[in-house]
Amino acid sequence: MNKLLEMDIFNNSAWNQRYFVLSHRNPLNQKELESEIEYTIEKICLYPENESAWNYLNGLCKWTKDPLAILSKVNALVTTEPKAIQHLMFEFFVTREKSVLKELIERDEIRKNYYLYLNETP
Repeated sequence: MNKLLEMDIFNNSAWNQRYFVLSHRNPLNQKELESEIEYTIEKICLYPENESAWNYLNGLCKWTKDPLAILSKVNALVTTEPKAIQHLMFEFFVTREKSVLKELIERDEIRKNYYLYLNETP
């Protein structure tokens, strides 16, 4: 799967296949998870607008005990200004902060109605 991503880092199918394979390993050990997180953050640093990599990282967060630590690492390494929409989406899904949601509503016209819906949901 690394080869597919080396050929095209935006290949959503390759990211999905990677997640599928990883999710069917029993048991998933902490070292593998940390390695996947590092790999994904490395790829995000190259292309911060790569939605597929951000979605993959969001999926990995479901298996970690401390998604805020991942967010801190991402925020330290991915320093594009302004933050990519995908970065803000990841930040919101980890923190659920309304200020991040407000910025998404202002900046992401395509998903604006979705964010407005989330804003109304407790």
